[in-house]
Amino acid sequence: MESNYAELENFYNSLKREFKKNLINNSLFITLFETSKNNLYMYLDISKRSENLLEKENLNYLREKGFITNFGDMNNYVISINGIWEYEKINNIVNEKFIIDYLNEHKFNLKKEQDIEIQDKEKVLLMGLIASRAFSETSCVDLNKENYVADKWKEVFEKSFYFLKTYDLLKKEYNKIFSGTKNVHIVSELFRRAQPLKINTNNIYSFKRNREYWLNLYEDDYFKKNDIAYLFYILFKGNLDASQINEVSHFCNKISNDYFIDLFDINKHIFYLPEYDDIIKRAIIRSIEEKRRYEQL
Repeated sequence: MESNYAELENFYNSLKREFKKNLINNSLFITLFETSKNNLYMYLDISKRSENLLEKENLNYLREKGFITNFGDMNNYVISINGIWEYEKINNIVNEKFIIDYLNEHKFNLKKEQDIEIQDKEKVLLMGLIASRAFSETSCVDLNKENYVADKWKEVFEKSFYFLKTYDLLKKEYNKIFSGTKNVHIVSELFRRAQPLKINTNNIYSFKRNREYWLNLYEDDYFKKNDIAYLFYILFKGNLDASQINEVSHFCNKISNDYFIDLFDINKHIFYLPEYDDIIKRAIIRSIEEKRRYEQL
């Protein structure tokens, strides 16, 4: 039994040596969660051991227990994930609680992600989506349409940028926000980098892989008034006076009136109607009234 354990330790140390200073929490098992397949394959290839170097009794035991596995060909072996778990469990390096705590902290801690401040590019996109009233999947930013439509969206986001600038809500300058590659439309580039917006808006921001983007505010003939108020809070943090409330409301109404015909299918887009002018203004006011509650989210 001791020789079996010693051979398992040899396999373990052969792989562990390849990680050197990259070991996380002194655990090979944990480190594998953060290791790319290419690197893992390289490390396994270096750490493999020939069966000719192993005593037959130890080889059979480790193989039957599933602690080692063939690698490259039938004559070479490496430690398996079961073998790593067995070794680290015996040596009190990991246990079930340790693994669960690690995954909760590093993989499922969505609140930690939400605490990250929303970035300037995300603010510009969010302001533009609200002002243009891209409030549903049928009233979305559709970048599959002709470039003329993408150019109109660029105008919307540019005006949103300058509007937010007047409130000192952006740190970056125009060229830092609207920069990209020559072969990709700048609006596509903006949305390509906007995945954190989904987390930062509690999943109100939505998108499809076919280049469609919207705010999920309308569903089953119901408009989510609390959600749009929360979006205004994300942008302005509830710090608007009476005059500024009117300015924000006016900006949103003007963007909608000026662009809805170019941006959306008029047969499906309902959010240009005057009743949504009132809904938006009430949402701005609610974002101030509910400031303390939103701060806890």
